[in-house]
Amino acid sequence: MSHGTLAIDVETASPFNDPGWDDFDDTTYFELIAIALGYQSEPDGPIETTVLFRRGGWDDDSTASLLEDAVSWCRARDASRTLTYNGDGFDVIHLRNWGALVGVDVEPLLVGHEDLRHPATERHGNRLPEWKDFPKFETLCDWEGVETTPTYYSDYNLETSLQGYDAIDSAHVQGKHIGQVLGELYVDGLDNGDTGPCSIDDLERLISHYATGDIEPLFELDRLFNPPEEPV
Repeated sequence: MSHGTLAIDVETASPFNDPGWDDFDDTTYFELIAIALGYQSEPDGPIETTVLFRRGGWDDDSTASLLEDAVSWCRARDASRTLTYNGDGFDVIHLRNWGALVGVDVEPLLVGHEDLRHPATERHGNRLPEWKDFPKFETLCDWEGVETTPTYYSDYNLETSLQGYDAIDSAHVQGKHIGQVLGELYVDGLDNGDTGPCSIDDLERLISHYATGDIEPLFELDRLFNPPEEPV
């Protein structure tokens, strides 16, 4: 029986419609930019990560190709579980909807899916304000003592190139930055021959670092929430 564990996190953009607070489960507002993947063959073993990117414009074929690449990566690894954070509220919904739209079976990405949002909320629900359903990922990692590494624009010499975008309101990358600015710049750059304010290579390195930073802590959180059984 396999004890391997996958982890998955999607990065999206909203180039055509801006989602409101009630729209985050509506796939018509979101386009797939990248899929971050991780794999650990056994508890406490080394973690393998990759970030797979869209390689074309906003067409369905480009979505299908990215999903197929992710499925192939996961099929090549022996796993019985897949970790997400808020996958039940976002990643899983949209992966299945995209898959149905473009005719790709995405279930190999979601084998034995476990959304760590649920044990996080059980453990820390009393620390949340009444209006919040679950902890923000970075906040949870801080509470659990799990190290995260911010992705700073200055490390990629992009802070000057992106000064004109009001949505980029911090020195480090946030998910909303990809959704509102970076993802669209990346795909439009692919379509337009890399003529935007940032090079495709720089954006890819930046997004890749950010996305990987959301994958690796999932394995540590899983170990804390589901400690391995001691041998008898």
